[in-house]
Formats: sequence, structure tokens, C-alpha cells
Amino acid sequence: MLKNYFITAVRNLFRNKGTSIINLLGFGLGIGVFMLILLFITQELKVDKFIENKDRIFRLEAGEWAILGPGFAQKAKNLCPEVEEAYNLHPYFLNNAMVQLDDQLVRVNGYMPVTPSMPVDFGFNFVLGNAVNPLADTYSAVLTESEAHRLFGKENPIGKVFTIYDKHNITVTAVVEDPTFFHIPFKALLSFDLVPTIYGWKDMDRMLFNNMNNPTYLKLASADQKDEVLDRLTRYFEEEANFKLPFSLVMRPIGDIYFKGALKFEGYAKHGNINFIRVMAVVAILILSLASVNYINLSTARASMRAKEIGVRKVTGASRTSIIMQFIGESILTTLFALAVGIALVEITVPFFSTLVERQLSTSL
Repeated sequence: MLKNYFITAVRNLFRNKGTSIINLLGFGLGIGVFMLILLFITQELKVDKFIENKDRIFRLEAGEWAILGPGFAQKAKNLCPEVEEAYNLHPYFLNNAMVQLDDQLVRVNGYMPVTPSMPVDFGFNFVLGNAVNPLADTYSAVLTESEAHRLFGKENPIGKVFTIYDKHNITVTAVVEDPTFFHIPFKALLSFDLVPTIYGWKDMDRMLFNNMNNPTYLKLASADQKDEVLDRLTRYFEEEANFKLPFSLVMRPIGDIYFKGALKFEGYAKHGNINFIRVMAVVAILILSLASVNYINLSTARASMRAKEIGVRKVTGASRTSIIMQFIGESILTTLFALAVGIALVEITVPFFSTLVERQLSTSL
């Protein structure tokens, strides 16, 4: 019986080629556009969600500044017992710079020094090398997959060496997946211990509001201790350092940065617009609904043309249920073909759509 329904459905599709093509292309186009928008929305909502203990990690901000002096992280850790770990990042370190690889010079971007424990604590996905403590050595580096492939091709990058500033040899210790879902893009992570070595800083702990190039993150023992940490830091400046802060210190949950944390100075952080996401979601639903209504209208318009077929089936003993099943089967078959058209459309157009929305979308989602 099911075989007969299937054969009949296929025959009806080919018998009415014009209507079938309009249905498939219209419905397939609607599904394809819906999937593209859904791909974009899904990726936007996943930013920073992979970070382990994200509910306890906060970005320290001072007014419109999310980039602070390099000594701020350690100062906060020393002053506040509630701070389990403090992380320094330096997004400006190596951008549009040259590094030496064997006998050639290679231009690089996004080589960012970070507190050595940060790659593991934040939960980046390691694919090669040391996944326990990859930045234990001052002269070590963690590359992204795309950067490792760009520099070394198909060779194993672990143990490879490149030179920065003509004299500092950096050894690759690990490779992580490209940080698609992290709010600060990077191509490589270096040890932050390298920064004072290269710049010749001797009293980095005192550098709080000078050389302000460093996003600073604090991981607390409990998220409820945020206010205590802020009070203690503010009192330090007002009472011990005798420095009246011209702004309020803020600790923003790392999960809020992408949609709610856009500031004037913040070090290459990227942001999304939650209102735009909502509008896109409504547009996607409307497009899919219109495609469905169009399909229903065309199918309804053809209903009178099939009255003779239904009459013959009833005369030959077909029940009401079997006729309903046949029509549902035809709709399912058409939908599956339209889904295939939609998937093909997504695969073809996702590079162009990625450029349009300025995101690197992946169909693996």
C-alpha cells in the first residue's frame, strides 16, 4: 500500500511539472532562506556560551574603558580574596606585524598575549598538543587551526618555532579550534609573561591606569561576591592610593559582553545586536510561513482537478483514510524535495551570506 502511495505521488509530481516546479522552488527557497537566517541567529546566540564557569567570570570596566593597565589584574587578585584568578589579555600586541618563519618573513594578525591559564580555564577546544598548560613557558604559543594551516600547511605545527621582534623565538605548543564563538577574535595566544620581557617593564604591578591596552577578567569564587570586589577596589583607590576615580568601576558578566557590553575603548571586541536578532527571527518565520501558504494555495487550486481520480479510487474500494494518507504522503514527499533544494541553496549561498552579515557562518551547525 505504501509503495503504491509513493509511486502515485511521484507520478503526480511529474505529471504536473509546472506546478511541481513552482512548489519545489518556492518552498525550497523559503526553507533555504529560513535556514540561512537560523544559522546566523544560532551562531550569534552561541558567542561566549562555551566558556567554562562563565557565570563567575567578569570583565572589569572603568567608565568607557574595558582596557586597563597591565597591573590591574594582579592588583585585583592581591586585594580581593574572592578573586580566584585574574586574566590579562593584550589584543594590540601583534597586529599587522611581521614574524620570521625559517628564512622568510610572514605577516600576522591577532597574536594576543594572555594570562597563561586562560586558554584552559576558558575552555577553548584543543585539537593538538599540550591541553593542560600550553603557555607554561614564556616563549610558547597556541595557534588556531586556520593559522597553523596557513603557516605550516599539512605539517604538524607542534614544536615549530617562529621569531618575533627579530630575537624572541616562540615555540608552538598547542592548536585550538578557531574562536568563532569568542568575543575577541585571535589567531594565536602567547604568554602574557612575554609582554614585560619585551617592553622592559619592571614594576608592572603599579601600571593600573597607564599603558591601558589590556581587557581584564576576574573569576570569582561565587558570582554573588561581585559587589564586595567592586567595593574593595574602589576603597583601595580612594583611601590607600589617594586617587579619586573619575568613573565607576563595573564588573560585567562575560556572557553579557557580546550583546550588552559595547564600550568606546575595548580592544577589538566584536558585538551583536539582540534587537536585530529578534527582527531576523520574525523575518525568518514570516518567510517560511509565506512559502507554506503559497504551497497550500497551489495545492488547493489543484484539488478540483483531482476529483475524478478520487472518485475512481472510491469506486475501486479506497477508504477515506487511505485517500487522506495518499495526499499527506504527496505533501511529505514534496516537502522533502523542497528541503533538499533548501539545503543545496544554503550550501551554495552561505559564503555570500557570511560576507553580507560579516560573520564566518558554518553549515556544520
